[in-house]
Amino acid sequence: MTRIAPFALLALAAVAGAEVPRSVKDALAEADAGIARIVATPVEKRSWETTFGAYDDVTDTLYTKVSTTTFLQHVHPDEKVRQDSRDAEEAVANWNIALGKNEALYRALSGPKG
Repeated sequence: MTRIAPFALLALAAVAGAEVPRSVKDALAEADAGIARIVATPVEKRSWETTFGAYDDVTDTLYTKVSTTTFLQHVHPDEKVRQDSRDAEEAVANWNIALGKNEALYRALSGPKG
């Protein structure tokens, strides 16, 4: 089984000292778990549903869960809330960048028998 780096930890470390809301941290951890399930799927059981479909579900769920928090940077009157929102958006962006470098995920998405 391929070991998966906890991308949420990498993403959050990149904004060290930032006040990333707990809901965003939890959403990133949940997304990590979903990516780990995709990678852990045995080659013989890979299909559209267990690879790209699952990937779409993971990312859709993540962005749905964090969208309100990251939007607040544009509209909230409190500067601390706006800064926390910017920090959250940066953490999600860092997670997405780290995800793009995940070679095990790349192999899993390379094809049903990847």
